[in-house]
Amino acid sequence: MLLEVRAVGRKTPQDGRLDISESTFRRLTIIGDRLQGRVGESVAPATLERRACQRCSTHAESGGEHLFVVSEAFRSLAPGEHCVLELADDAVTIEVSRPHPLSP
Repeated sequence: MLLEVRAVGRKTPQDGRLDISESTFRRLTIIGDRLQGRVGESVAPATLERRACQRCSTHAESGGEHLFVVSEAFRSLAPGEHCVLELADDAVTIEVSRPHPLSP
């Protein structure tokens, strides 16, 4: 199942956090602690995370919240490349296809 198309953030290779939308976050919350992340042959456990922010390019002065799916598997993604997030047939693995010509 297609979840969304994302641009990889500049910090993703350092921390494994891939920014996701509210709707994707809600869908994945149902799966809970069984989540897995996959990029190519690299598979690792994944978790969901909410982080408050003060000022960023997304939320400007008002602050807001960033939603992430976090996995060691996502550290191989390159900042700025576009990728497709899909929920695999096993219903617990988030597969990230990269690079992808579609843009968000």
